[in-house]
Amino acid sequence: NNATTLTNGQFNETITVNAPAGQTWTVSAVSGLYSSGSPAPPAAPTAIAVGTALSASGGVYTLTGIHVDALGYTVSVTNGRGTTLSISNTCAYPNPSINGLDGTFCRFSPAVTLSGDPGDASVTSQSFTVNGVAATVFDPSTRTPGNYTVTYTVNGGTPKANGATDPGCIQSVSKVVTIIATSSNVVCNDNVQLSLDEDCRVAVTGDMVLEGSYGCYDDYRVAIYGLGGVSIGNVLTGANVGQTLRVNVTHLPSGNSCWGNIKVEDKLPPVLTCADVWAVCAAQNYDPNYLRNTLGIAAAVPTATDNCNLKSLTFIDNPIVDLDCNAPKINNREVSAYFVRKWTATDASGNTSTCEQFVYLERRHVWDVQFPADTEIACGGTGNPGVPYITFNGVQLPISPSAGVCEFNVAATDQNLPVCDGTYKTIRTWVVYDWCLPTGSGTAPVAYTNPRYHIQVIKFVDNVGPVAQCPPALVVVSTDALKCCAAVDMPDVLVQDNCSRVNDISAMITVRDPLNNNAVVRMEAVNGSIGDFPGNNWWVPDTMGYVNTSTCLPVGDHDVVYTLTDDCGNLTSCNFTLSVRDYTPPIVACDEFTVGALDGDDPDDCYLPGGPCNFAGVAYIKAHTFDDGSYDNCKGPLKFTVRRMAPYSAFVEGLNKNDGIPPCDNGSGRPTEYERATLEWDSLKIYCGEVGTTQTVILRVYQLNVDGTLAVNPGTDPGTDDDEFIYGECMVQIEVQDKVRPTCVPPAHVTV
Repeated sequence: NNATTLTNGQFNETITVNAPAGQTWTVSAVSGLYSSGSPAPPAAPTAIAVGTALSASGGVYTLTGIHVDALGYTVSVTNGRGTTLSISNTCAYPNPSINGLDGTFCRFSPAVTLSGDPGDASVTSQSFTVNGVAATVFDPSTRTPGNYTVTYTVNGGTPKANGATDPGCIQSVSKVVTIIATSSNVVCNDNVQLSLDEDCRVAVTGDMVLEGSYGCYDDYRVAIYGLGGVSIGNVLTGANVGQTLRVNVTHLPSGNSCWGNIKVEDKLPPVLTCADVWAVCAAQNYDPNYLRNTLGIAAAVPTATDNCNLKSLTFIDNPIVDLDCNAPKINNREVSAYFVRKWTATDASGNTSTCEQFVYLERRHVWDVQFPADTEIACGGTGNPGVPYITFNGVQLPISPSAGVCEFNVAATDQNLPVCDGTYKTIRTWVVYDWCLPTGSGTAPVAYTNPRYHIQVIKFVDNVGPVAQCPPALVVVSTDALKCCAAVDMPDVLVQDNCSRVNDISAMITVRDPLNNNAVVRMEAVNGSIGDFPGNNWWVPDTMGYVNTSTCLPVGDHDVVYTLTDDCGNLTSCNFTLSVRDYTPPIVACDEFTVGALDGDDPDDCYLPGGPCNFAGVAYIKAHTFDDGSYDNCKGPLKFTVRRMAPYSAFVEGLNKNDGIPPCDNGSGRPTEYERATLEWDSLKIYCGEVGTTQTVILRVYQLNVDGTLAVNPGTDPGTDDDEFIYGECMVQIEVQDKVRPTCVPPAHVTV
């Protein structure tokens, strides 16, 4: 532990030889081993001379000495009897170093945490002192101007305790740090031009703005003011490029300051790196984005970066240079053509960088050509049967009708074979000739023939049936007159086929019984035909499918399937429900003339006694009384109603129009007596006041559904149309007579 520098520390060493007593051992050769009595460092040590005798103690012989840090020694000793022994050793002190503390400090310099590299992975301890006083931080703000010695001491412990390369002992290293007093007299430059760094920013310090030298700039605070006098700190970015800003520098110890101007610039050009591009002769789109994104050539677009803002990346192309078949190879590759592309990268400040890129179009031969597969194309479709191509990076590049810069001639001949109406097979024979190979067969580098032939079969097929304007999902028809069934003239359909002619149309009707859970009664086939129709535009490929008339179908919902067939055997179906319903009104028969006789007074009506009718006699005649054999074609239930025919007699018009129930004077009774006489009811009310007259009444016969509800006419608006329901009517002449005998009411008994 006597080192005064990082290299002059010394180690004690004792060398022991065990041998029989009575021998004399001496140094026969020595290097790096010095006398133990040598002066301490920094003085040079004294070498041990050859011939120096080892100390003897019985059978133990010793030699003591010292060796220098990291230099080591080698020594040989002999007993003069033919035996020579050699030994060597090396030890080292730690080599510590102090981190930081470079340059000159001033009062407002930031405090520095003291740290260092011990130069030993397994030190026992390490510490710092400043002017001999232990410290962990060097803080200029707590010290006066002057020089300060910072010492870093590392205790490496026992040498080689953790291996042959483990240093040991105690080593110190020092550094002198100076704190200066800065000048309070500050002068700023009027106009400073500052360029942004590689990260598009710059931290402005005092030495960038102040005129002259100030030794240490930590005592000077910089403040930059943007538009409107707002402080933006001391960091400039790309947002400030092109601006001229006011800057203030303040001497913090004294408070003195000065003002100047800063013009912010970006003078660093973009960084542009080009790489050559290898494409293929069949490529015909040389746009760099196509080359990169479609053909997978990453190098097609160069790498361009800028410290601030890359504005544009543009290019111009030189003319394509077409090479002969025997042109020398480039990079051991055959090239059909190439061109030079010059790229220019420009940033927002107008700085530019350029680079040149060679785009090589590599030659291909007939053995590289691939042919399109056999294919099917729908008749009338737009399918592409394909052409011969070159595959590059998984992309198929066609060589027909243009082969790009490849030295190919490509041609094809077709032979058409008819199949069915509107369809055929094309036998296409492709031929590709390579102008850079001899005609005929070859074996190098692969077996080939030039030209190459390939037969492709292209089928133009009709796999789609005719297109029909099918009937609606529900077709409703009414029963025939006098029958409870319907012989249906089946709906015709407009059909067309873009390829084949339409050959046939037919219908299959599944007849069902609605009274037996819609069970299938029978299957009925109905033939049809294909034909023209009035007003047909013959330039439009459509025609009419005519379907014949069915047998008389019972009431109910029946399933219908139309089947249309074209010349190629393709089928199209139309499915719909044919609903046969009884919309035929009942056949009405009624008595043309009849007589109605009055009955007694109705105490619950508002026809009151008066005039010749002292007792206000009335009668109610049921509607079916006027029926004379009415019936429905489907023998369904009927409902009868009756009403007077307008215009009405003066008697009827004089009936109470406000009440129909006694006391007949408050307007609360409905229907009124007038409504009872004029509206449609299930019975006709005749009055004493009509005796001797003949009234015309209308008998209405309604068709009923199975559930007893009124059958509704199709196409009517329920609740608004008078023809909402299905019915028939007839007129009856009724003569009103009074056939009730007079009643004699004698007076009470009288005694005289």
